[in-house]
Amino acid sequence: LSILRGNEMREKYGAGYFQIHRADLHAALAQAVQQADPGCIALNHRLQHLDDDGRRCLLQFGDGGLVEADAVIGADGVRSTLRAVLFGADRPRFTGYIAFRGLVPIERLPPGIINPTSCISTGPDRSFTRYLIRNGAMVNFVGLAQRAGWQEEGWSIPSSREEMLQEYSGWYEDVHTIIRATPDGALYKWALFDRDPLPEWVRGHATLIGDAAHPMLPFLGQGAAMGIEDGLVLARAFAAARTVPEALRRYCDTPRERATWVTLKSRETGLVYHSGASTSREPARHMSAESLGLMAYDPTMVPV
Repeated sequence: LSILRGNEMREKYGAGYFQIHRADLHAALAQAVQQADPGCIALNHRLQHLDDDGRRCLLQFGDGGLVEADAVIGADGVRSTLRAVLFGADRPRFTGYIAFRGLVPIERLPPGIINPTSCISTGPDRSFTRYLIRNGAMVNFVGLAQRAGWQEEGWSIPSSREEMLQEYSGWYEDVHTIIRATPDGALYKWALFDRDPLPEWVRGHATLIGDAAHPMLPFLGQGAAMGIEDGLVLARAFAAARTVPEALRRYCDTPRERATWVTLKSRETGLVYHSGASTSREPARHMSAESLGLMAYDPTMVPV
């Protein structure tokens, strides 16, 4: 965990601005869930079908297992099976963007190169973001580039320093220095897929959260953040409601409009970063979560 920007964020929003390794965040959340309900996480279950009889749901999994539930929350990502079950099958579309991601121990870099501690660089058809994590011991970087086609499947496809250096040929030397310092086996790539926003997230006793409900491009850095927002609003909706359908309706009505807006703004931000063009008639300008006011949103206080 690394804190950035000093007290600026606390003074504006009442909370610090932190960068955290995604694996560390996953581990902390899983630990909290298991402490509250030991053994509640069951792995290697692939949903095949769901029946909702108006009172409860029956879930059928690929191994033949059956589970009854009062409510079903689909948090199964951009290729969500539950989304297809509830709203019909539609394939995520390749956006033309690919992402490179690497981790570099800070001691492999020249002193002073990571200044400021968080930075995004933009240029034609590419952008490069890097920031400190794990109390400043590691540099996480993500390079977003554009390609006409994509044939590989997976979130952790191995890449190489040579491939990424070629992709960022002509960029300033600090970017090349960071890429060259990446240890063997610590550089990956994947394709970015997208879906259009849904007009509805709820069917009976089932709903969606996170990327299953609103997958978005990473240019505003809001994908995981909005999944956490969804979870907070959903918990508050259940606390305020008397029935499952009422809770899911309260939940859906609160964050859906915001998520749709952020999804569309994330697409526009990618165009601005990579080409200087805007989808609106306004002149291209810098766009970020802060400039768009996203950080002022408090999911613990919005009405449900």
